[in-house]
Amino acid sequence: MRTVTKGFADVPGGYLYYQQHGQGQDVLLLNAGLTDLRMWDTTVAWLADIARVTTFDYRDTGLSAQSDGPFSELDDIAAVLDAVGVSRATLVGVSDGGRQALAFAHQHPDGWPRSVRWVPPSASSPTRPRPRPPPGKRCEPTSPRWRSCCVPRAPAPPRPGMSMAGARPSTPTTGAG
Repeated sequence: MRTVTKGFADVPGGYLYYQQHGQGQDVLLLNAGLTDLRMWDTTVAWLADIARVTTFDYRDTGLSAQSDGPFSELDDIAAVLDAVGVSRATLVGVSDGGRQALAFAHQHPDGWPRSVRWVPPSASSPTRPRPRPPPGKRCEPTSPRWRSCCVPRAPAPPRPGMSMAGARPSTPTTGAG
């Protein structure tokens, strides 16, 4: 039977909800953007058979506390690893989680991660933020990435069955008949 541990790690100004599944080599999964730990459910289902997998909700997501001021994402990662008793882990991050994994490995070159696997967010890294034009100005098309960082994108059209805000299903209408 698979071991499952759930709890909260204390961090300055709040707490972070975590889950740990399985036994074996430690793996920490880092979420994409504003997703919560549920994004890893299908991965945890098979990975926990061969490893001890830790996931957690970032601040302002899932069951973790809302942030009330500045905080360090990297200190939050360390707090979760300390709370679950992990001294070395393989970090796996997707998108923004990949950026955090790389930054954490850079901050702890002789310590935490045995290796880092990551899928980075486009056009950014922990040491080179995504370029932005000065307020009220547009970038000139002098770089192959100029379109992704400097040209405002038109909003996507609403999907069928969604309201104009794209956040709630629209009320279905039925014809008389």
